[in-house]
Amino acid sequence: MRIYLTTLLIFLIGISSVHSQDDVQELGIENTDIIASQSLVDALQNRIPGARKITDRYGNKNLMLRGRQSFKTAGDEVLWDIDGIRYSNPPVLNINQVRYVEVLKGLAATNKYGSEGAGGVIVVKTNVNPDQINSGKNILRPKKAMVKKKKKEKEKKKKKKKVLNFLKLKKIVFYTLYCFLLLGCNPDIRNNKNVSDLERLQLKTSFVDLSENKLDLSAYKEEKIVINYWATWCRPCIKEMPSLKKAEEILEDYGYTFLLVSDETISKISKFKNERNFDFNFLKSIKSFETLGIYSMPTSYIFDENGKIIETIVGAIEWDSEEMINKLKIL
Repeated sequence: MRIYLTTLLIFLIGISSVHSQDDVQELGIENTDIIASQSLVDALQNRIPGARKITDRYGNKNLMLRGRQSFKTAGDEVLWDIDGIRYSNPPVLNINQVRYVEVLKGLAATNKYGSEGAGGVIVVKTNVNPDQINSGKNILRPKKAMVKKKKKEKEKKKKKKKVLNFLKLKKIVFYTLYCFLLLGCNPDIRNNKNVSDLERLQLKTSFVDLSENKLDLSAYKEEKIVINYWATWCRPCIKEMPSLKKAEEILEDYGYTFLLVSDETISKISKFKNERNFDFNFLKSIKSFETLGIYSMPTSYIFDENGKIIETIVGAIEWDSEEMINKLKIL
């Protein structure tokens, strides 16, 4: 049975690798088609014939239409009518938020905008009906090519979703078969007999010391163990270390062993040890904390002589306090 499952596992890994490589290449090509969004002024400068972008001394961007002059500003800056509100300089607005743009030129002096509209008016709307979107006056009206492109992008997104779902399924199948094979090869684990929390931890990951020697947790059998998960960048972790060291010294005669585990590089842990001068039994976890289900630091687990977790502590504490020391002595 195990031979059959192993063969199936190898087969699935092979076909999924080929499939995922091809799809990743396609997804990479898709990313090249992405165009960065533009501000309203920058986008319309390229769409309105004769438009020129200007910037005043305060950094405000605007457009002017050559050949006209506003009597009010002595320039040819346009007036902006955005959703019925008039602006001399447009507010910060992304072109992706706009659905309708109409350019009004050569307005008579009696136009509703008065002398302010003499340099031209750009009417902008962010919420319009389909008829207005497809109006000939709308310079943002969709073209057939754009519609075709959107359809193509929609199909690519759909395909991408299928690929991601396939990759997720592959991981689930791989993990399920791996666990099944692992459990099938170990009768103690399969029948859940005499397997302690400490042994289960050993199955999830492995630990090495700062000399890269692999550590077998079974070496601490029949001892009480405190495993403290920490990181060199974690201030609460560092803050509790002096009290943790004192507790280790006090509880030495009570059969306690303290192990400080990080998932960072050995060089980083060694540098921290030398700079801070902490004489702990530092270890590195081969697997990441996230893989082990640890999302907050410091986190400490206390195991009894049988390898069972009897206490879980999340966050920094005063390990050498009288209350904590007395508690650890009777655990």
